[in-house]
Amino acid sequence: MFLKEALWIKEVLEKIKLDKNYIVIDIGSRSEEYRCLGQPYIDFYIFKPLRRLGVKIVHIDKKKEDGVDIQVDLEDQNADIILDKIERGDVVICSNLLEHIKDRDIVISRIKKFTKELGVIIITVP
Repeated sequence: MFLKEALWIKEVLEKIKLDKNYIVIDIGSRSEEYRCLGQPYIDFYIFKPLRRLGVKIVHIDKKKEDGVDIQVDLEDQNADIILDKIERGDVVICSNLLEHIKDRDIVISRIKKFTKELGVIIITVP
């Protein structure tokens, strides 16, 4: 994620006026170290303000790393078994992931599946 994207996502999240009753799902989140140290503006502008509000954040990634809550490959045929157990999100963030995906249709359908009705999906690509 680029700094400009993080700032834009921050602005979008501020317009939604989230509170402690909201769930934000971060898809393709990478590790906590990456979000906080590798590209610290990701945590600073997006997730730190959400934590302050008490928003529940769920980090999903293909790789099992520290700071990843749910490990799942969204292209895998068995992904629905895992995703069916996930509480649906009010906001789903998918930043700089779709350009790495072969089957975008299945991934986007799965993203929609675990977004609440009337929820917000935020997608960025480089």
